[in-house]
Amino acid sequence: MYGERCALDVKYMVLKNAVEARVEVKVIRLGAIDSGVNLRLHAKTGGFDEVIRLFQGAAPEPGSIRTFVVAVDRRNDLDLYIEAAPRDYPFVGKEKKPMSCSWLHSFEWSDYHGTDECEAKLGEFAELSVKVIWKSYRLWRKAE
Repeated sequence: MYGERCALDVKYMVLKNAVEARVEVKVIRLGAIDSGVNLRLHAKTGGFDEVIRLFQGAAPEPGSIRTFVVAVDRRNDLDLYIEAAPRDYPFVGKEKKPMSCSWLHSFEWSDYHGTDECEAKLGEFAELSVKVIWKSYRLWRKAE
């Protein structure tokens, strides 16, 4: 289900041995593109063939933060892909427009808790700060 304010993509209801990867994307700078900038953010985690669409649309204003949550198996990494293009060149399927710039980074899961940070530089289109906060949850069972 995709909406103006949120996206909910549920592939599996229960993942054993998984950790939460909270992805925070902050817009540092947008390029001076007359028509504006579109962004596309996808995630992929090992063990699953599907790509998870986190965001696609007009880039938020500089200073804005978008947060997404992805469950990642403890034995796998999280790959994030970001693409930027002018707003008058909309993303169509898997086609890459000639006037776009992309960024790909693999975040290695290292512990039950932790933070990874880096910058995504998308040429003349945008500069983003990307933070992944890893967290695990312990499920408690009542003794019988």
